[in-house]
Amino acid sequence: MICCAEQNNQTKPAEGNSGESPFCATTSVGFFIGDKTMKRCSKCKEVKPFSEFNKNRNNKDGLRFCCKECKMIIDKKYRQTHKKELRQYALQYQKQYFKTIQGHLCRVWHNMLNRCNNPKRSDYKYYGGQGIKVKFNTFTDFSSYVVNVLKSDPRGLTIDRIDNNGDYEVDNIRFVTRAENNRNKRKRYALKA
Repeated sequence: MICCAEQNNQTKPAEGNSGESPFCATTSVGFFIGDKTMKRCSKCKEVKPFSEFNKNRNNKDGLRFCCKECKMIIDKKYRQTHKKELRQYALQYQKQYFKTIQGHLCRVWHNMLNRCNNPKRSDYKYYGGQGIKVKFNTFTDFSSYVVNVLKSDPRGLTIDRIDNNGDYEVDNIRFVTRAENNRNKRKRYALKA
């Protein structure tokens, strides 16, 4: 162990102290060096300041046993060796989340935003290119409107604008079946030569 006195080139031992500096005190929590509090990492065995450790309420000192660097290495190894299981867990979570009303509305919200704001999408020309906008400020506004005002379960249904030339806004959206949505299209006029 490197004592704070050795770091400061002050090697005068205290009376009755077994070679340790009077400037360094060891406790069950860590090493107190002047105003800074230090702790030994259980992996790399280096003494580091408390700021180099993540928090953990279950430990006495409220910090993890290993430092942030060692924790990153451990997590990286775990992700590499358990890649398949982690991917399956993520897919399972997504399937469960998108089966809920909030999950379905989240997907609808992002698709709606992309159709109106992303010129790289192939269907942008029918939405954002026509000047159609999303008038809901946030996802929370949109989901609360659908759940509380429309009072419909949107799972298995598609979002539809009542007025096809109008924006995605209050009183202009509804959830209908795909067949009904296909019947509600803009009128297209054939060019006569």
